[in-house]
Amino acid sequence: MKYMLKKSAILAAILFASTTPAHADLLNLSVGLNSWNNNMKVGGTYEGYYNSFKNEHDFKPVIWAKIEHKVPILPNFKLRYTDLEHDAKTKITGSVKIDDKIYTDQTDIKIDSKLSHFDVTPYYNVLNNDFLSLGLGINLKIGDFKIEATDGITSAKIDYKGVAPLPYACSEIKLPFDISIKGDVAGFAISDYAFYDAEIALAWEMFDVADVGASVEAGYRKIYASADDVKDLDLTYKSDGFFAGISVNY
Repeated sequence: MKYMLKKSAILAAILFASTTPAHADLLNLSVGLNSWNNNMKVGGTYEGYYNSFKNEHDFKPVIWAKIEHKVPILPNFKLRYTDLEHDAKTKITGSVKIDDKIYTDQTDIKIDSKLSHFDVTPYYNVLNNDFLSLGLGINLKIGDFKIEATDGITSAKIDYKGVAPLPYACSEIKLPFDISIKGDVAGFAISDYAFYDAEIALAWEMFDVADVGASVEAGYRKIYASADDVKDLDLTYKSDGFFAGISVNY
């Protein structure tokens, strides 16, 4: 929670600086808040045995901002903070190895999945007209990612702290009656590793008065990762679900 508040404060500060009169004629800003009905599943295969951990219907906040401008050389930016902290319990079938710890058959295990992160995405609009827009860029996922397991006596974890750069694409189809279909995806697949973060949404602009508008949207988002032979464990992670939110556009 403290991590979320810290990152949200940084995002708010950026937005406040960008909305001063000196920037008003150069920037188009959107800021929004979504509620994501999140379903998480972590699975692992070790020596032929598959075990999974689930946490369903856990509503998670997502705060985002998009900054677009009229300077062709500089990229646009999308910023987003996603709260992704879960816990789940299961009883081991066969055995599972996490880090260097082996949990044996019928052991009760608790999993803490801490994958909250901050997205910074510079991108360029390679196509932008009254009907369709298309952007390409790089998505930088910044966080302290951890999956921790414990049987109440000993614990083990798989973790990564740093920045993960991913190819990124976004698009928007503009329809009559101020309705649009929006989508974006970031991801890669190399050898035994794969990751993607994708979403699609239907948005409706409720009003636009004096260059200030408000929109509502609803959609679906999925984060997926898989990796073979992570310290003898074949690991999969999925976090998906429907979301709804509101945004203000300047």
